[in-house]
Amino acid sequence: MKRMIAFKISLSMACIIFLFVCIAPTVATADIVLDNDFSEENQDESDFFLKHREHILYLGRSFVVNSDTGFVTVRDAPDLETSIALLENGDILFVDYSCLYDGEFWGLTSVTGSALQKAGWVKLSELLVLYDYVAFEEDHIDALYQYKGNMEKIKEAEAMIAWSWPGSGIPMWTIENVGTSGISVAYAFMDDEGREWGFFRSFYGGGNIWVCISDPLNPDIPVFNPTPDPAVWISDTEHTDINKQGMFSILPVIAVVSALAISSVLLIVLLWKPNKENVKTEESKND
Repeated sequence: MKRMIAFKISLSMACIIFLFVCIAPTVATADIVLDNDFSEENQDESDFFLKHREHILYLGRSFVVNSDTGFVTVRDAPDLETSIALLENGDILFVDYSCLYDGEFWGLTSVTGSALQKAGWVKLSELLVLYDYVAFEEDHIDALYQYKGNMEKIKEAEAMIAWSWPGSGIPMWTIENVGTSGISVAYAFMDDEGREWGFFRSFYGGGNIWVCISDPLNPDIPVFNPTPDPAVWISDTEHTDINKQGMFSILPVIAVVSALAISSVLLIVLLWKPNKENVKTEESKND
């Protein structure tokens, strides 16, 4: 009976060890990285990016510097004090990726110098995010719907004007020779005047744009969603703190050692039996 119990305990300990070894590393690396790749040149210059890529998330938004000190330092990496540039309040920069390091959100950006373009990291708490298509989507999420039309006006015009968002009042550029066979509307929006707008993702490599499907070549659509002031960036995606990954990496080791120790003690207690003949002999000698 005791041997059967010992066998069951050993089997249970083995299962526990297996689960910790296989699952714990997975939990520690659960972040998602989108397919948008930073340039190979910048990857070569950013050891931090390559080392912690599984915890770095695509951001792809524009920011303006807004620091209490009047400037921000662009660092080689969040874990290094070395700087590659200083940016003053009011400077605009595009942040490609974000990460969480030691409780602080950091953004990876490209700094253009006199002779090179280098990737660097800056604290996102010292920046404000500019209003864009992401912010518009967040503000009007309940008004967005699936487009079911055939882009008839665009087909007729064979061209369309790109906008940052519906009602911005600032046309970005005109796209000529548009063929509708290879494009699709991700989702649509109807403004108060009955104009229908469509959102196109990464249109022909030209970025994410809005187009007034009802009036695709009208540059004079009046402003009805003026540009708000830059705002504090708040992450809507869960980040894993890179500087606290060490504790997760040793959990499987601790679990294995603890399980082995407990299993060994239980096996010794259950399987150890005193030698009865030796006990009787010792008792006879004492008599």
